[in-house]
Amino acid sequence: MNTGWSRSALAALVVCATAGTVYAQAPARGKNVRVSFEQRFGRAVYRECRLSAVAYEGSGRVSLWCARSVSSPKPLPDDVAERALTPAEVGKLVTLFEESRLYSGTDVAGTDTTPGDGVLEILIASTAPAGTVALVTSGNQSFASGSRGALVALLRTFGDELRKSIKR
Repeated sequence: MNTGWSRSALAALVVCATAGTVYAQAPARGKNVRVSFEQRFGRAVYRECRLSAVAYEGSGRVSLWCARSVSSPKPLPDDVAERALTPAEVGKLVTLFEESRLYSGTDVAGTDTTPGDGVLEILIASTAPAGTVALVTSGNQSFASGSRGALVALLRTFGDELRKSIKR
């Protein structure tokens, strides 16, 4: 699947806990962001999943690619899914992106537990003119709560929904 993102982009995801937070229905035109969420797994159904979420000029799209970790004589195809984002989801994505202040701070380190039965999660975010930033989210306390935690939870929710929509 070609989503216009490099192979080191990002993927899959869980439930968003944003009670009490109000989001704009849609971002102002010109608020363009691209977020990629990648998960690499130690021992799981998937070896790797990448989720890409894009907001451009008030509309958006989310796509998911997952590579299975199962070995077999006949290789299994990758799982892929995508859909348009609603105006409310675009607004939520852009708001959390801005509130997360991903381009500031020193909390860039996390943990990689893939040598066991764990996961490595990486968030790559891009917008103009700020550029691109890559942050390890697994084991990174700055993503445990607040806007950063809500952003990762939103991405996980998108990934879970897309994974459930895949026809096997």
